[in-house]
Amino acid sequence: MDLLFSDFSNHDFTEYYNGREIEVLIEVKMTEHSQPDEVKELYGKNGENFKGPFTYQYDRLDELYQKVSTSVYVEMGANQKIYDIQTPERIEIPNDYGDSNLWIDTEEITNDHKYFYIQGKFNLIEGMALTGGYYSNKGKMAQGGHENRTYIQPDGTFLQRIAYESFIGEGFIWIRSWAHTAHLTDSLLNEAYGENFEYMEGEDVIYNEKDERKEIEIILNPLIPELEAPNETDITEEDGEIKVQVPDDVLFDFDKSDLKAEAKETLEEVITILESLEEGTNIHINGHTDNQGSADYNMELSEKRAFAVEEYLEDSGDLSHLDVTTKGYGKTKPIASNEDKEGQQRNRRVEIVINANEADNEDE
Repeated sequence: MDLLFSDFSNHDFTEYYNGREIEVLIEVKMTEHSQPDEVKELYGKNGENFKGPFTYQYDRLDELYQKVSTSVYVEMGANQKIYDIQTPERIEIPNDYGDSNLWIDTEEITNDHKYFYIQGKFNLIEGMALTGGYYSNKGKMAQGGHENRTYIQPDGTFLQRIAYESFIGEGFIWIRSWAHTAHLTDSLLNEAYGENFEYMEGEDVIYNEKDERKEIEIILNPLIPELEAPNETDITEEDGEIKVQVPDDVLFDFDKSDLKAEAKETLEEVITILESLEEGTNIHINGHTDNQGSADYNMELSEKRAFAVEEYLEDSGDLSHLDVTTKGYGKTKPIASNEDKEGQQRNRRVEIVINANEADNEDE
């Protein structure tokens, strides 16, 4: 099934959400007073005759209904586009489905440089809401300015989609649920877990002393992606900032700023890394020298070398989604002692810094 989606006509709405993704919900519901008798007879007064993988339960006016529902994420402001709607693949319902002693099985966390995707399964009842975000600590706002919500599927599975802006060393995904939030099936949940989830037990069930309630709490720690070091380079990471260090003799002949032919193989591997990064990632391309020669000469040489690397990366790859800054530092930022040739060799380098801190681009 395909959905044809065009721009909204409400200009204020589209201006506010321009460039963002929103979830468009498509639903078929039964309402007793608006449906003809033959429709109610076919599908049931409460939609109880709906069948298939797009069928979900929900509460309305203290009664349990069924609906046909799906959704698609749409990029606002984009050209007209056809969005493919995938049919859910259901698994067998757990034997202890709805038991008050909960278990949770979260699978591998993936990302597309805009969102984390957490897939898993519970013995939780369909329709329970899960709210999650990516945080640096629990006292601050989630990255992206909001949390994302999802619901337990009819077979106990879930897919949590969580926005993030950048990986940080101490970052974590925080997913929660508690009574009296926006669940779809409160009547079923109250019967199984109590009106305040007081029957609920399990490793991922906590007591929130501040709000005096039981909650489901899941904390996950997505790892900063491990990047394979391009040929003849070193990679270091600190507090989410990743540095790809390329020795000068890999890139340039002595005292030159024109790239060697063999340097391009290494830089092609760097391009592969950079093209995979999320939009808006800060990239600094920094040139460095040893302490041999005058300060002015070294500064000029380091700048020329940094700009030569930037020019090749920009011309040979698509880095338009990145925020790239290029600068030469001469001999001002050594990473080793200049008292011996080995240290001088290490100091002569070009660094490609991913998730760069702005302070790294300030003069000392």
